[in-house]
Amino acid sequence: MLNKYVIIDTETTGNAPQKGDKMIQIGAVIIEGDEITDTFSTYIQPFQHIPVFIQQLTGISQQDVEDAPVFSEVAPQLLSILKDAVFVAHNVSFHLNFLNEEFKQAGFPAFHGPVIDTVEWARILYPSAPGYQLSQLADWLDIQHHNPHQADSDAFVTAELWLRLKHKIMSLPKTTRKQLHSIAHVLDSDIGPLLSTSYEQKQAYAIREHELFRGLAIKRQEERETPAHYELKGESSFFVEGGLLSSVWEDYEKRDGQVKMAEAVRTAFYDQEHALIEAGTGTGKTLSYLVPALYFAKSTGEKVVISTHTITLQDQLMYKEIPLLQKTLPFPFRSVLLKGRHHYLCLRKLKELLTVSPSTYEEALGLAQSLVWILETDTGDVEEINIAGGVSSTFWEKVKSDETIYMESSRPWLEKNFYHRAKENARHADVIITNHALLFSDLSNNNGVLPRSKYVIIDEAHHLGELASVYLGRGMDYFSMNQILNKIGIQKESGLFHRLMVYEQTDYHHFST
Repeated sequence: MLNKYVIIDTETTGNAPQKGDKMIQIGAVIIEGDEITDTFSTYIQPFQHIPVFIQQLTGISQQDVEDAPVFSEVAPQLLSILKDAVFVAHNVSFHLNFLNEEFKQAGFPAFHGPVIDTVEWARILYPSAPGYQLSQLADWLDIQHHNPHQADSDAFVTAELWLRLKHKIMSLPKTTRKQLHSIAHVLDSDIGPLLSTSYEQKQAYAIREHELFRGLAIKRQEERETPAHYELKGESSFFVEGGLLSSVWEDYEKRDGQVKMAEAVRTAFYDQEHALIEAGTGTGKTLSYLVPALYFAKSTGEKVVISTHTITLQDQLMYKEIPLLQKTLPFPFRSVLLKGRHHYLCLRKLKELLTVSPSTYEEALGLAQSLVWILETDTGDVEEINIAGGVSSTFWEKVKSDETIYMESSRPWLEKNFYHRAKENARHADVIITNHALLFSDLSNNNGVLPRSKYVIIDEAHHLGELASVYLGRGMDYFSMNQILNKIGIQKESGLFHRLMVYEQTDYHHFST
């Protein structure tokens, strides 16, 4: 296996080398084993004007390249650096095409060795990353990036990224690496030799974190603990200055509207009343209903369902407010985000898809991402994974959970089914966060997806009318009404009305005689 990686980045006058765009800077970092052993960077004389946009983007001016070497002068050194190496770049096709075009025009042989695209493998190994531009990944992974869009700086950041990706590959369970290896031929990177390398000393860490289930390596599930009884104190002083919230929130300021809203929610729960509350901007409404809801749920054993209209608010509740309250409240609690079935991955379908060759590049990429994601996810919720196309992608259509979950052929998979697990977790939760669509769908069809509860908080309630009409109402349109009226007809035509009149007249005549 080749153990030398040359990380390349280029800055250019445009993106079409075959149409005359030229290189203005190149940066290279050489990695041997797991160490950076050398670097190389230089400006290149393009013999053409650098567009203003490129100058503003890169900070490279015409003056910077005025006395720079021409490409033919640095080509021999670059070819020497690339000898017996793997060519690594962020968006490898762009940088390699540019470099090979420059080699060709300067009369040198092109590079035809193995390549690795760090965009591709960042997508696979960091399936939940917010984005895959180099600057986004640098921020997310806390990699210092001093001069974005300059080849020397970008090459160094890409090298740091590749070292992290390489280390993660080595840490993957053997089962996962074998499955990734089976689809690697459809991917752009020549990663097969690295995946097939056995690093048994790295497996100890991975084994503690994952378990094998029906041929898939997945994240080990924690056993659900039965919570002990806690004496609930401090609700009345939660929002006051010097109270529980101010102890973990340095900039907290008491808001009278927030306190009044929390008291109204608490009163409605304990007095078994409905409450309609309009909260102005800046009230802090989510904490105003979460705190009394959690105190009520823990003190009574009742479940509270919180329904929102938007994913943005669901994420705010689950990933901002709930973690804050877990640090603040003097008792533990369980919260679950429950969505519709199609939001959850089906492990059985994923395993079946692995038995055939991927039909497209997007499918191969989605499979690879999912194999890493199932080592990290507790929920299997598609919103966690950065799949191209998301919930509407053709790949997700093939692996999403469906109604076959309880069929005989699917029973062996039920134990680890993410949708089933979400429903089970909801049964043991104090607070269930869901969306209006699932709430009304459950009510209208009596599906029993949501646990039974008499206590519901509906946020973003101004959307209820529209959703209630969809899920609880009946639709009518011109064509269906016209069809009904045509069936009825009028007295002089052969419709239902005419037949009824004939029947009544016949019956009346019979009675008279």
